[in-house]
Amino acid sequence: MRVKIDTKEIFHVISIEEEKLTAIMAEELEELVKNELEKSSKSLILDLLYVKETDKEIIDLLNRLHHLIYSKDI
Repeated sequence: MRVKIDTKEIFHVISIEEEKLTAIMAEELEELVKNELEKSSKSLILDLLYVKETDKEIIDLLNRLHHLIYSKDI
């Protein structure tokens, strides 16, 4: 999966540079987001600008990550 991580002063941006996110990429994306959250207490933005199509597993993952982030008050 092609990604770009941009570290700003108060937040990080993870830009997904793929047109299609597949179920195979879900685990990699989850690990990437969790690693970024562990490294910093900054806010995290997931930029899906280039994504045009996803599998259902990606949508489920985004929902889980959303709940994870807000349950930790990050």
